[in-house]
Amino acid sequence: MKALKLALFSCAIIFAIACSAQPKPDGAIPAAQPAGAASAVPLGSYQCWANGSARMLLNFTVTSAGHYHAADGTDGTFTYNPSTTAIVFTGYEGKVMPPGFTSIYHVPQGRPTVSFRGTGGAEVSFCQLKM
Repeated sequence: MKALKLALFSCAIIFAIACSAQPKPDGAIPAAQPAGAASAVPLGSYQCWANGSARMLLNFTVTSAGHYHAADGTDGTFTYNPSTTAIVFTGYEGKVMPPGFTSIYHVPQGRPTVSFRGTGGAEVSFCQLKM
């Protein structure tokens, strides 16, 4: 009985997530897909969040292809691999997460996002392009 309840709960969660995607005007549901090479990571300010709170010390601004300005006032670089969605930072953003953490770049529901992931793959923080 417990397994059945767990299975039903899992199905309900999957259904809720699928239903929450907002269709585009043409009816297509936006995909959480990478946007291309490092030059495709949009320029602009990225605001960061974790556990429902702003994480202003993680904020950064993409200033040009493969370059960013960090909240601590320093500049750094990044590379983006569209086939794996991995984004790797040097400088401040590359040092703020513990060893073994990774980052991915994706565009869920049309919003450019960098997601910092723990060693198990779960998202621990994310930064979205300020729109």
